[in-house]
Amino acid sequence: DGGQVALIKHDDFWQPTDVQVAPDGKVYVADWGANEVFIFSADWEIITHFGEDGNGPGQFGTFSPDSLAVSPDGDIYVLDDNETDDEEDFTRIQVFDADGKYLREFPIETDDPEIEEMDFGPEGNLYLVDWFGDIIYKYSPQGELLGQVGEEALNWAGPRDVAIDQAGNLYVAIWSPEGVMKLDPQGNLVAQFGAEVE
Repeated sequence: DGGQVALIKHDDFWQPTDVQVAPDGKVYVADWGANEVFIFSADWEIITHFGEDGNGPGQFGTFSPDSLAVSPDGDIYVLDDNETDDEEDFTRIQVFDADGKYLREFPIETDDPEIEEMDFGPEGNLYLVDWFGDIIYKYSPQGELLGQVGEEALNWAGPRDVAIDQAGNLYVAIWSPEGVMKLDPQGNLVAQFGAEVE
């Protein structure tokens, strides 16, 4: 009914921006202000937190991490907008195990990526919302770009966030017109909430 059940707090929180719940009940919180990811138990007790400012493995850029996603096998994929020592911008996904141990990373090398949020589909692929490009990119868990979804439906929509159901349908929060689009797994518009479909 929307009533508050509990409140997760930590003294080191600065600017939490995303939260995801793993299949085992662990809660992961991305905090770009602290340059960290916080891990809580299913009972909302702090387990650990990891990350720091920097551009090396396990480090995050200024105002990062902003988004994360939990894979079906429990690994944590963290979006990191960063820059090299020569101040050249780059975007990458860093992968950690369920306890926050760094595993690997892969770059996002699309044209001028402005990735907002991401989620895993039931088939185990990662979907990234590019609000500037009005598109959703599909990546394999290993970081291979498999394609893009919703190019026609999301044109000029300004997608901001995505959630994917067990059938593979994508629910996309959009900026214009304000509302939510439901896309089928191929990216076709199925329904729209909050505004009439023309």
